Amino acid sequence: MAGAVLAEAVATVVVSAAVVASEVSAAEASEVVVPVVIGSLKIKQNSWIMYRKDFIDAEIQKLAQVLARIIGLKNEGNVDEAMEIANQTLRDNFGLERSFLEQEATEDFRTWVDEKNLSAEQLNLLAQLLFESVYPFTETEETMQVLHKTALILNLLEEQYHQQSLENLHRREMIDKFFSNRQYE
Repeated sequence: MAGAVLAEAVATVVVSAAVVASEVSAAEASEVVVPVVIGSLKIKQNSWIMYRKDFIDAEIQKLAQVLARIIGLKNEGNVDEAMEIANQTLRDNFGLERSFLEQEATEDFRTWVDEKNLSAEQLNLLAQLLFESVYPFTETEETMQVLHKTALILNLLEEQYHQQSLENLHRREMIDKFFSNRQYE
């Protein structure tokens, strides 16, 4: 249905542009077509927003299922397979390469997050994926980098989106404890 609405809006714009272009000069057409395009899309705006929301909801549901699979594989002892799926999911769904997560500064990651304009639900799933991709924690620089980025997302969820959950509080506590233990060794 949403695809039909979008196709209808595009068809309306194309027809309107053709009519306008045949009746006026090219310079005048650019001035006249813009309001037609905006007007045509405005009529269909609610349908487009619903389509986008449904798409995002489906993507979030898919990521939640992948996350459950990763945790299940880790519980079964298939840690390598779980890590492979986590890395592939980060790459396919967020465009994040493992090397970026393990090597780039937290400030660069914050810039990436701001540019992506992810929803709170997407950030929450990203934090869970990052956490699970390094849990159980090992004392490596790569793990530290990923945990700093996970903590950054948890902070964003709390401060910017005003979202807290017991699960994220527990993750935060585990990360803080890991950082504290490492600091005193």
